Amino acid sequence: MPEPITTEPGLDVKAIRDDFPVLGKPLPKGMPVVFFDTAASAQKPRCVIEKQTEIFETCYANAHRGTYQFGARIDEELEGTREKVRALLGAADVDEIIFTSGTTMAINLVANTWGREFLQPGDEILLNEMEHHANLVPWQRIAAEKRAKLTYLPLTADGRLDLEQLDDVLTDKTRLVAVTGMSNVLGTINPIERITAKAKQHGALVFVDAAQSVPHLPVNVVNSQIDFLAFSGHKLYGPTGIGVLYGRRELLESMPPFLGGGHMIDRVYRDHSTWADPPAKFEAGTLPIVEAIALGT
Repeated sequence: MPEPITTEPGLDVKAIRDDFPVLGKPLPKGMPVVFFDTAASAQKPRCVIEKQTEIFETCYANAHRGTYQFGARIDEELEGTREKVRALLGAADVDEIIFTSGTTMAINLVANTWGREFLQPGDEILLNEMEHHANLVPWQRIAAEKRAKLTYLPLTADGRLDLEQLDDVLTDKTRLVAVTGMSNVLGTINPIERITAKAKQHGALVFVDAAQSVPHLPVNVVNSQIDFLAFSGHKLYGPTGIGVLYGRRELLESMPPFLGGGHMIDRVYRDHSTWADPPAKFEAGTLPIVEAIALGT
């Protein structure tokens, strides 16, 4: 006879399912919905759906564009999300939190700003074959442009990073280590603090793709010595089209902007412009405002 299904003590599965409207709607033949694709994108709880509707119905306005009642409410809600994300990640400064369209955009932002500004021919970027394409392709492209070299940390037979070889592939030419916190394919949880400690010995920066790990594991970017970290709202039960890049303030200040346009400028002259401080420097144009606010929910 099969063992009965058990859950953690106090875990009310029905209450959790009731939080997600889609799970309460039976399939055409009356079967209940069971969703196993959260690694690709998570379903949305009722409170997130209702928050988006609330903003659209009661106070929608552009962010950081006006001081009237709607605009002030939007600014307060948006910056409230930024502070929640800062606390979630353990960042030292709320201005280190940049809203992006998702993890992919955040990685491309760093590759095309930090990478284009600071990589030199012969510099090395350390990757591994466990990474999502979003944490490989941007580094491949910028490495080709800057004539930098891609190196790879091997994997073990059971799908883990072979840390016994870390000292062999990390060199004084390594400028950045790009690594996932948790594999979307294998489920492997990587020892980020051990990796960052080794990277720092060689003066290398560490970029963590935390799209999978942030929804599951606590993180403290300061204690873990993480330089850049990215995640997507839609894998954290939030809306699509909104994500986060964390970057240490001194790094963000040293990087040029990625996109040009409104909100990211300080002054515009006929022949040149100057840039706003982070995070505005990297938030050109109109953000996905409602989605960002609902990410806070």
